Amino acid sequence: GTAREADDLLSKMIVAWRDRAQDPDRDDSSKTMPDLSCFINCINAWARSAEEGRLRRARDLLVAADEIYQQTKDSRIKPNTRLYNAVINAVSRSSEEDKAVVAAGLLNELKQRRLDDNDEHLIPTVRTYNLVLSACAFTSSEDEQVRRDAFRVAVDTLNQLRSRDEDMVNPDHVSYGMFLSSVRALLPRNVKRDQLVKSVFRKCCQDGLVSDFVVDGVKELLPENVWEEISTLGIKEEKEKEWCRNVNSKEGS
Repeated sequence: GTAREADDLLSKMIVAWRDRAQDPDRDDSSKTMPDLSCFINCINAWARSAEEGRLRRARDLLVAADEIYQQTKDSRIKPNTRLYNAVINAVSRSSEEDKAVVAAGLLNELKQRRLDDNDEHLIPTVRTYNLVLSACAFTSSEDEQVRRDAFRVAVDTLNQLRSRDEDMVNPDHVSYGMFLSSVRALLPRNVKRDQLVKSVFRKCCQDGLVSDFVVDGVKELLPENVWEEISTLGIKEEKEKEWCRNVNSKEGS
């Protein structure tokens, strides 16, 4: 069904649960309470939708799930990383110009809740960070400030992943590929951009995360002669296998 149909069904479930919860003669309201998967599925439907207001509705559903949890303290509706990932995914797939900043705000909110609640179910995963990077990569705007803000988010997000000290989350090849896509979308082509791409590629090589996705990104960004120089260096130093040593083990983002 459509996102609207899924949303209407979830709304009916919430109303039915609230009606039972407010009836002093009924003690079985928990049986009709929608669980977290209902909210996640509905948010995912909105993420796939082309309807106006999908981003606002995805965020409203995050708030609604949290309100029910705060009222019931029922673990079946307790917000977790999967819920936040669904909302950030909806943000990433929206057409909002400021979606990179919004996605970063949700990541920061998740991290703060994790600290406040000391809850391992609120630890961001590499997918969480990659969804924020995706929001940057697919930002489209004629406004230079919007592009600048989105690129700042991309840099901050990749730096957080590479810091290795945040909940033991490390980048994967998708992280680097999405960052390179952000560079292509947000920065003008010049020598400074070329230098940045080479620097990022070196870091990716150090992490052993050079995949076809990454290689394609670098080749699209760099002049052909520069890429030839980089790739030839890898062959000469017999480092090609080392460059991609962690790609398979880091899958699943």
